[in-house]
Formats: sequence, structure tokens, C-alpha cells
Amino acid sequence: MKKEELIDKIKANNRLLNAVVQEMYLDNSLDIKTRDYYASNVTSVRKNSDQIIEMLSKEGVD
Repeated sequence: MKKEELIDKIKANNRLLNAVVQEMYLDNSLDIKTRDYYASNVTSVRKNSDQIIEMLSKEGVD
């Protein structure tokens, strides 16, 4: 898999995670503590993804 394909897949995953968080906050069956916990975990995953994209962009990875 080429670097550009990896970056595209990571970005698509981040968009999906954003949608999940939005839906989660619209779901009134979850209590605030649970929503915040999951949102915090998703935010961590997105930050890691952003770091991976940055590393792939800088490195000579093909």
C-alpha cells in the first residue's frame, strides 16, 4: 500500500470517528460521564492518527 493510500485511509477513519462522536452526543440514552469517556478515547485515537499522518508526510515512506 502506498503512502498516499495510507494517509487517505487514516483520514477516512478520522471522519468516521468524528461522525461516531457526533451521534454519541445526540444519543440521550448515554449518561454524560460515559459519553465524555468515549469521546476522550476517540480524541486520543484521532490525535495518534494525526501524528501518523505527519510522520508519513515527513518520512520517505513509499
